[in-house]
Amino acid sequence: MNGFIRAVKNAELAVVKEMLQKDAKWIGWSEKDGKNALHYLCGLERTSIKQIKRAFPLRNGPK
Repeated sequence: MNGFIRAVKNAELAVVKEMLQKDAKWIGWSEKDGKNALHYLCGLERTSIKQIKRAFPLRNGPK
């Protein structure tokens, strides 16, 4: 497991944001079987999802 996915799975939002800012390749990254960051993000616990919503608020959507 790479550092980006580890940060996503651990809801380490500052690390995810920093990695995305340093290298945009992570936006389109996926494993050989097609799993990407969204796959792992969807597997997070509800408390982690609330943390993510606070860190990355939608501009014109529900909060």
